[in-house]
Amino acid sequence: MPVRIQPRCKVSVPAPSPKAKASAGPAKTSRTESALALCLEPPFTQTPIQPQLLRRQQVEELTGLKRSSIYARINPNCKQYDPDFPKPISLSTGAKGGVAWIASEVVAWIETRIAASRGIAFGNA
Repeated sequence: MPVRIQPRCKVSVPAPSPKAKASAGPAKTSRTESALALCLEPPFTQTPIQPQLLRRQQVEELTGLKRSSIYARINPNCKQYDPDFPKPISLSTGAKGGVAWIASEVVAWIETRIAASRGIAFGNA
């Protein structure tokens, strides 16, 4: 029997205004919207999917944080350190190389920030 996977988050992307649609020309999908599509799809039946990875620029777009703030939140020696902020994973075998964040962890962090700012438990409405 196939595994039934429920989407982990309940995020909605606001629809563009009719004026923006008319002036924008052909519709374009940003990389961030593509990454969030995983969370927006209805439940489906498949084998478990691979984790979606986000590069730094996509994390900046989702969180609203700039590069320095993102790295400050993962640095324990910084005032802005946040132990709950998702840690990046290395994409290379060497000491230097690209990193990415797991999309579900970033979305979960955003959900906890929303819940903390509203004083509610997320998902229990």
